[in-house]
Amino acid sequence: MAAATLTLAGCNMPAKPEQKPDKVSKPAAAPAACALPVYDLEKLPMGTAKQLDSAAVFRLCQQSPGLREAFTDYYAGEKFYQLATVQCEGFTLLPLYRRGEDETHRLYYLTLGTGQQLQSWALLATWGTAEEWHGTSKLQKAGNALRVITLNQMDYRADGEFMDDKTYLFTQDSLVEDFHLAPTGQLVKTQVDSTQRVVRTMTKL
Repeated sequence: MAAATLTLAGCNMPAKPEQKPDKVSKPAAAPAACALPVYDLEKLPMGTAKQLDSAAVFRLCQQSPGLREAFTDYYAGEKFYQLATVQCEGFTLLPLYRRGEDETHRLYYLTLGTGQQLQSWALLATWGTAEEWHGTSKLQKAGNALRVITLNQMDYRADGEFMDDKTYLFTQDSLVEDFHLAPTGQLVKTQVDSTQRVVRTMTKL
């Protein structure tokens, strides 16, 4: 009987709490990449643009040897305009429009981190007319990237020489590039296509 009591007592012992597997903490999600703005280059939003003075341009140049080299031909007659910025997680995207006196235009994208420090930059588009050069650029979406299609036409050979004493070459270059922003704020460029062809020739009499 005692044994039975012990057995019953043993059966009535509280069961051990069910052990559940530890919860696995999810890794922190990587910040989502910002989308690069797509502009109609013939209708840039200049109404909200802010013109930068030469001191502001100089400060940007001081932060990057590459940008300093890109701006070596900067002169007082040129104007830089800051288009609407895009606030991303951890950095700011700054579109910068550069307009020359000779009807040449360039569009740069820059990313700025803490303290407005330059993180990355890229020249996206060049268009306009200067002497024998004429260029057009078009921006469009391509999946998650920004695609830039550039067409350059020269009224003579790229090296400025004649094929012979009488014949000129008229060349046309096309370039297709995709740009996207990495979550860290780096601008990434991928060349999709590049071609060159002779549009026509002209013989000097």
